[in-house]
Amino acid sequence: MNRDRMKERIEVQSIVRSVAARRELGVKVTRRLRSFFRDDEGAALIEYGLLVLLLAALCIVLLQTIGSKVSNGFNSANAAIP
Repeated sequence: MNRDRMKERIEVQSIVRSVAARRELGVKVTRRLRSFFRDDEGAALIEYGLLVLLLAALCIVLLQTIGSKVSNGFNSANAAIP
């Protein structure tokens, strides 16, 4: 009977350790997630990326507008040449 109790006790201790290890892992993951969401360095990087994207879009629109006007100017100049 003592051996059975010893085995049960060892199994219970093993389960308790396993649960404690999982709990500790959960606490670590929770801490990392909290620090990740509190950290605002990534937000600044995203903001800079959005600014670059906006500037690139504006440049494309301006170049298309200016390009068509320049093209019309060259076409009219070409038509005026005999």
